[in-house]
Amino acid sequence: GSVTTNVTTATYQTNAGSVNNTKSISTLEPCTIKCSRATGLVPQLKCVKCLCLFHHECVGLNRSNSEYRIAGEGISQTKGREYICEACTPVTDVSSATKVVTRKPSNARPIRPENKYPQTIAVVKGKKYVMVAKPISSTTEHANDIENDLKQINESIRNNRKTSTVSLDPPVQTLGISPTQTSLDQSNKAFATNFFANVSFAYDALLCILKYLKIHERPRAASVCKLWNLAAKDTSLWQTVRMKNSRVSSWAGFAAALRRGETKHLDLRKMLVSSTRGEEMWQEFSEHIGTVFSLEIIDLCRCSARIIESLFQSNKNLRILNAVAINDDSINLEHIGMLTRLEELRLRTCEPGVISGNLQSLQSLKKLNQLSLTAVRELGSKGVEVLGELVNLRSLELGECGDFDSTFAKVVLPKLKNLRRLRLENGQETSCCTLEILDAVAQLKELSQLELVNFDIKAGFDEKLQLCTNLRKLLIIPTYISQSATTNHIVLNAVQQVASTLKVFTWGVTVELLRVTALYVDQCEESTKKEKHHFDECIPVLKPVPGALTADDEDDDEEREKPKEEPVPSDVPQIEILPLDKVEFILAENLPKTKFTIVKVPYHATCKQQLVE
Repeated sequence: GSVTTNVTTATYQTNAGSVNNTKSISTLEPCTIKCSRATGLVPQLKCVKCLCLFHHECVGLNRSNSEYRIAGEGISQTKGREYICEACTPVTDVSSATKVVTRKPSNARPIRPENKYPQTIAVVKGKKYVMVAKPISSTTEHANDIENDLKQINESIRNNRKTSTVSLDPPVQTLGISPTQTSLDQSNKAFATNFFANVSFAYDALLCILKYLKIHERPRAASVCKLWNLAAKDTSLWQTVRMKNSRVSSWAGFAAALRRGETKHLDLRKMLVSSTRGEEMWQEFSEHIGTVFSLEIIDLCRCSARIIESLFQSNKNLRILNAVAINDDSINLEHIGMLTRLEELRLRTCEPGVISGNLQSLQSLKKLNQLSLTAVRELGSKGVEVLGELVNLRSLELGECGDFDSTFAKVVLPKLKNLRRLRLENGQETSCCTLEILDAVAQLKELSQLELVNFDIKAGFDEKLQLCTNLRKLLIIPTYISQSATTNHIVLNAVQQVASTLKVFTWGVTVELLRVTALYVDQCEESTKKEKHHFDECIPVLKPVPGALTADDEDDDEEREKPKEEPVPSDVPQIEILPLDKVEFILAENLPKTKFTIVKVPYHATCKQQLVE
């Protein structure tokens, strides 16, 4: 025990004498400009392992004749020996006496881990700064490709893990590693091994999340960080822009964002528009929307006709244009022929309006396959024959067809060989050629869906509809202006004629007809007042009811004739008041392969009713 003490004391004294003018190993720290032996001087002696900077004076070297490399102003020298500080010197190079000292427990700090405080010199505006960076890999490695980058990342994480496991207490004491820490380290190692793949997956997941954000919420997300800003500007999020419940304060900036995102579909339906500066906003829209050349689809909200007319000239790449809430009562289609790529066009005025000029400009739209001109009056006098030139039409919707003569049925419809859907509205005028239209429909083999809204159902309708074996879907909403019982009789009989081919049938009954029928029952059948609730939803049908069982009818007639004493005059039309559930029962019996629906709709909303599938 005494021998060991003497050796230790001698060793301590020898080391103390040798480093009288230098820093001790146990207290060695990187130099700064505040060192007492080199006050105001920038340290230029750089360790190649830990990248720390030292003064020549602090490590016992002469600055003028030193053989080691020094760090210049922003550029490291390549001549001279590489300097390695005493803290980075391998343990085998230290004397045996030093080993004895290091084994003795003491209050000295442990040897500094490698790459913990790397430093360098930066010159900014003529001033020198000492920069401290995070641990980095050896300078001999080069990051020329992805493989080298992965090696550097893995090496850095491995070194940091080793550093984190080193205890600051004496080596005699050891700390156990918990299973949680071990699993965490393994997870970090697995993430670092596939670092770029994991970052790519995270970016894709972020894009999927941002798709659920509304257009006015994306700028907020873009301000979170650089990665979120980059993701929020990804073009995949800007292909379709919907402005529902959003407001545009600057159309110039918004148009720039649409150009940057290469937006193809702009949906302005239900967009918030200020009531005070609505005209100013639409004027700014017309000035800047033409700069977004990538736009192919535009859905407009309520706007004036001049906004739509300006789009004909400003956005010539449009494929789909929908404007179903036009404020004005007239619209000019003179320049619509400039949209040579147009495939779908839907125009509808809020109130029945007119087209200034004629429809001749439509003949330039050779690629048009869907056309909807509803709530537009006097179409018959605007050169409706031009519609026959649109041979690629697959869907045609026309409103206010009351002034259509036989030209539409005999000249226009036979040319539309590719037509698959036909919707005609408001054909209640006496001049409307309903039967001729059915003759033309029977010749169009591709036509499978027919919608007649507010049409007069005349005698012979059932016979003509029987020829339309190509129809699979049918919507009928009669006008019910006069002879409603006869109309219902014809409709009920007509659909039974095509029961084998019809797949979907929607019958629209106006609320006004139900009210009139209920009033008729109250006035004419006093005996049924007790069961008035059964007649709240009834329609009149001319006898005999098509599809009704004859035996049941006879039994009903006998029951009705028993309390009656006076015979019914022969000149009074025989009308059956049928509840809607009874009508549905008749349809179910006679249309076993057809999905039918009876809808109750007010007269003012009949043009909004669609086929129920």
